[in-house]
Amino acid sequence: MRVRLKADISVSDISVSDRKRLMARFQQGKEYTVLEIGGPLLRIHDEPSNTAGLWAARYFEVSNAGLPSNWVIALDAEGRVQLAPRRWLEPGFWSAFYDDEPAENLTWAQRRQRRDEAEAIYEEELKVIQA
Repeated sequence: MRVRLKADISVSDISVSDRKRLMARFQQGKEYTVLEIGGPLLRIHDEPSNTAGLWAARYFEVSNAGLPSNWVIALDAEGRVQLAPRRWLEPGFWSAFYDDEPAENLTWAQRRQRRDEAEAIYEEELKVIQA
């Protein structure tokens, strides 16, 4: 699935700081790869940093509605629909990927190993999504 930033984002729909962040990150007319749909949010691939960020879906329009073959549908804890690779929906995946695990629970080596494993999973699934 690919999206483009909407050309007509109303000033009343977004705060000034969020609008600046959005405009700094996305270019009008350029397509971006959606990695996950979670309720009202899209996880969009950031090519320069090879990571992903969550953005409000209302600021984008779908330019290619094709769904990746590795996506599954699930419900989160609040009952919101999620579409993403199964391994990304596992509890703790994004915390491991961004190394958000509290330090008192894991040693540095354990955190590094979890992050390395999450990065490898991210790369594998990203290849399928971008195919």
